Amino acid sequence: MFSLVLPFYNEEECVEEVVKSLISSIRKEKIPLKVVLVNNGSTDKTGAIIEKLKQNFAEVSVVSVTKNKGYGYGILQGLTSCKTPYLGFMVGDGQTEARGVVKVVRALQKDPSLDVCKVVRLERHDGIRRQIVSFTYNLLFSFVFFLPMRDVNGTPKFLKHEAYQKMKLSSTDWFIDAELILKAKLYDLKLKEVPSVYHERETGQSHVKGATFVEFLKNLVVYRLRLPFTLTLNKQRWQR
Repeated sequence: MFSLVLPFYNEEECVEEVVKSLISSIRKEKIPLKVVLVNNGSTDKTGAIIEKLKQNFAEVSVVSVTKNKGYGYGILQGLTSCKTPYLGFMVGDGQTEARGVVKVVRALQKDPSLDVCKVVRLERHDGIRRQIVSFTYNLLFSFVFFLPMRDVNGTPKFLKHEAYQKMKLSSTDWFIDAELILKAKLYDLKLKEVPSVYHERETGQSHVKGATFVEFLKNLVVYRLRLPFTLTLNKQRWQR
């Protein structure tokens, strides 16, 4: 059994389509997946739409956050409610295809020795500016932590419940993706990446702003001081 957390912050224009597409895919593939929708402090109709989806789909449960305290905070609140052997999270903006969830789950079912599995967005349609920012982000991460990564922020990310408990994730902002990768390496967990497509956002507005990159740089410094200086890459346990 798998659980997937999707945080939504003022996404009234896309939340219904994102959830219906995901549920259609998992039903077609007969994947035992619980879908945890997090109303991450939305001030529009997102909360009402999520509650309606809960009534219409048995796979859906809802977690409500009164005030938005960050992307990572919403994810953490959702993960706390997950009791399945595998749990994970995915951005709820509709840019990540539902097929990516299927690919990650199938990889974990095929290889029970995997502790973590995530997508790597090899095909992107979100514009040259976002691609440059993402490339710079991954380059800095790889340089600072001596840990080559092509797509730190690629979601969905799934991990075993034991790995989740060991990691004790705490980032309440966008660094939660990087924190998960760093702690997977710190605890020598077996990780695999599967290719996926990243689409252009069709509705709503991106919540990734210029301040997000500054926030990322700050977190790089904090975690570089906190973690062991060298994280030696064990290629046998990191599959790409």
